[in-house]
This record gives sequence, C-alpha cells and structure tokens, in this order.
Amino acid sequence: MPAQKARWALGILRRRGVSAVAPHVAGRIGAIAGVTEVQVELLGERLTAGQLSGMRVLPDPWPLAEDEARTARSATPHAAERVLLGAALSVSDRIDVLLSATGINAGVLTSVAIRAALRFSQGRYEFVSERARSSAIATADPRETDEMHHALALAHRRLGLASAAWHAFRAGRGDARRMSRDLVVLGERLLGGGNAEAAYRVAQAVDDDADPAVRAQAALLRGRAAIALGCLDDARDDYTRAAGAGNPVEIRDAALRGLASVTAYVDGPPAGDDPFQRQDGQRRALEAAVGSLADREVKSMIDATSGAWWTTPEEVDAMLAGLALSLVPAPPSRPWSLGTGSLTPLVEAYARGVLILFLLHADRPREAAPVLLDALARLPLTHVLGGVAHSAIGALARIQPGIDEFRASFEEICPDAPVRYEIDRNLVGETTAAASQGASVGPSRTVAIRTAGVLTSRETDVFEHVIRGLRNRDIGARMSISERTVEVHLTSIFRKLKVEGRSELIAKAFAQQEVVDAVPQQVHAS
Repeated sequence: MPAQKARWALGILRRRGVSAVAPHVAGRIGAIAGVTEVQVELLGERLTAGQLSGMRVLPDPWPLAEDEARTARSATPHAAERVLLGAALSVSDRIDVLLSATGINAGVLTSVAIRAALRFSQGRYEFVSERARSSAIATADPRETDEMHHALALAHRRLGLASAAWHAFRAGRGDARRMSRDLVVLGERLLGGGNAEAAYRVAQAVDDDADPAVRAQAALLRGRAAIALGCLDDARDDYTRAAGAGNPVEIRDAALRGLASVTAYVDGPPAGDDPFQRQDGQRRALEAAVGSLADREVKSMIDATSGAWWTTPEEVDAMLAGLALSLVPAPPSRPWSLGTGSLTPLVEAYARGVLILFLLHADRPREAAPVLLDALARLPLTHVLGGVAHSAIGALARIQPGIDEFRASFEEICPDAPVRYEIDRNLVGETTAAASQGASVGPSRTVAIRTAGVLTSRETDVFEHVIRGLRNRDIGARMSISERTVEVHLTSIFRKLKVEGRSELIAKAFAQQEVVDAVPQQVHAS
C-alpha cells in the first residue's frame, strides 16, 4: 500500500536526520522498484532540499547508480547492454519498440543479463529495480546514448507514436528550432493527458537555440506543469521566466496569473474562521493548476459544489459523491501516456482535500481517514487548502493508525497559518459514504452494492476497483493478475449485471448504493 511505503521511507530518512520530507515524496521513494534501505538513505543525501519537500520536480532517473555498476557493465554482453540502454531511455514500455530500436534478435531477451534486469508481460517490460535503469543510463557513453535516442525516434515513428519527438530532440539530429516546437506540442499533449511530470521534462529540454517565442512557450509550459505537480518553487521560477519582458503579451499575462496562484498556495487561503470560506478563497488559485481535460471537469464540479454549499446545502452530498467517483489518479511518470482521462496531482490533491473536509464536517471521520491516508502518500497536500490535511491528521490520528507519523512533515512544510477548526458542523442533506470510495487503498466495504450471489468474490473485487475509477492495468497490479484476466472478469461482470460498459456500471453502482450505518463520532481537530 502507498501509505505503508511512505511511512517506511519517511522513517528511514528521519533516522538519518533528513527533515522536511513531504509525505508524497516519501511515498514516491518507497514505491521505487526494488528500493532498499541503503538506497533510501542515499537518496536522502543526493536529493535537494527542494525535491525532498516536494517544492521542486524529482529527478529522472533517480540518482542511484554507483561506481561499481561500471564494473558490472563490463561483464555484460554487448547485445544485452544495448537492450538495457534502450529500455532505460525509451519513454514507451512496449517490447516491439525496444526490439525495433535495438535491432537485436528477440532471443536475447531470454539471456541471463536481461532477465536479471527486466520483467516482461503482455507485450510490455519493466525494470526489476530502479538502480538497474539508472545504472544503464549513467554508465553509457554519450555517443551510445545519442545513437540510441536516434534509433528510438525511428522506432517510435514507425509505430506512429507521438513521443518520437522527444527521442529525436535528444538525439540532436535535425533542425533544433523545429524540433523545439515539436517538443512544446508534445508537452501540451502530455499535460492534457494528466502526465504533468513528463510534460515538465519535455519543456525543460527546450534550450537557448530555440526561437525566443518557443522558449517563452516552453517556460510557461514548465510553470503550468510544475504547479500541476505541486512543485511551487519550480513553478515560481518558470512563471517568472515566462513573464519576462519581450515575451508575447498573452504568455506574460498567463505567467503573471500563475505567479499569483503560487503565492496563494504558499501563503495559504485568506484569513477567517470558517474553513469553507477559506477554501473558496484558495479555490480561485486552482485555475492555474488545471492542466488535463479531466482537471477541467473536476474543477467545474468543485466550483459547483462550493457554490451549492452556500445556496443549496442539501445538494452537496450527492454532488460530492459524484466528484469522488469521478477521480482518476494521474498516470505513472513512465511510460508516457497521451490519454485524456487522468487528473494532474495538485487538482486531485485539492479534490481529495475537499472530500476530507466535507466528511469531517459531516461527522464521518471513519470515511475520511482512508481518503486522507491514501492521499498523503501520493499527492502534494502540504499547501492545498492551507494545510487542511494537518488539521485532519490531528483529528483522525486516534482512529487511523499511521496517520500521525506524517504530522511532523506538515509542521515543517505547510503554510505558516494552516487551517484550524473544530468539527462540529451538521449538513442538511444525507452524509455521503460514497465519498470514501475516492481512496485507492483497496476495496472499501463502506458502500454495499447489491451484487451478493451474482458476482464471484474475484469479480466483486474487480467491480469495487472499477467504481473507484482504476484502469485495468492498475487493477491487475493491485490484484496480482494480468490485464487480460481483468478484462475477462469485466466481461463477465457486464453480462451478469446487464450493463454495456464501464460508465453504465458505475452509474448503476451509484444508483443502487446502500449506505452502511455507522455510529457517529464527534472528533475535534487539534
């Protein structure tokens, strides 16, 4: 589970005297493939203070390669070296791309050297450990790296992948100005698909040889991607660059709005006693963090919910339930995704913060706890709603083991004046148990759907993951089954429940939900 990995990494870093580590950064470190305690300590030394606090974008690859990796490489067959370098550099995880770029016989993939570093499944590959990937990149000769990027660009083009532009640029062949324009277009597509981290790296690659207007566009794109990641120091730097004299007026205006948003997050929401009013004060700053198509939809839902709070509070419950069920987490940073259904991290963090705040004020702490614990380990919550999660940690520490371990991180990072409140508000409408479905921490039993006797236990698990918005690949990873097996279960579920697809399944689940009664508990924030 993400929270367990975050607590594990955070504990190691604190024992080594590393402070001001954002919970979601600890979660990223703990989730690194094959990471060991020694490597966590190494990252604590090699990452900057800004990266550890979540204020600057994390590196790629992780700085884990060590000198002895060069010795190990000398004993690796040349064909295997080429495959590992191609796998490490490629922004796709497709085996056909790798074979096309390296030009080697597929039989090489079965060699001992390759099997020790890569896993293969369903036409895809992944590194057994991040150290293997970082070592492959760190130990390669620069000319080999350039040649591999060129080969990857050709392979991506042959298969019609837009990410060919990235590899072409990295290969350094062709007209630099035209390739820089192509990079900005690719970065916009990545951000539109929810992959803000990849968008940032693409925009970061645009150099001084680019046309001045393209450089300004790239700086603005970096600022937008950085704020979407919650990396506020990087966002401030890049927005300042984009707002510079001589840049097009529309870019300068957008950059100035972005700078105002960064300030709103760093300073926290306006002063006041009512946390919902303070939430409304910061909500306007969320606009600059909207990057993906899914972000725009969720932002509209948040706006509508915030308006209903003051006018028709009896509608808030149903609106927030719909919001919770619509949240699709950001895709992994690699492989690069050009889909359109995912949120960027800061927008999801804000949406989770709204749900947590609502559930606490609705006296549903046992539903708020798993949402908070999951969000802490994945999302940049330290500045959202002025540190609302800090108060929530205090409110929920008694009923959710492990939450209090993150308190010190918030005290070191969140705004000087975080939201403080006592949970004593009652809503007019029914309180929503469906909001807790937003937590991706395993099947929740808070909402009992009428599937007993219809679905098998395995199908029920798949069903419950689907209604929380998880994709087939993510469901397979959580259940330790293949993506194809997930598809087989879904086909059976659709047939048994007489629905045509995912959307109809979610709608039917929401319509048939039966909220399990829970004993109300009055909880007070510290």
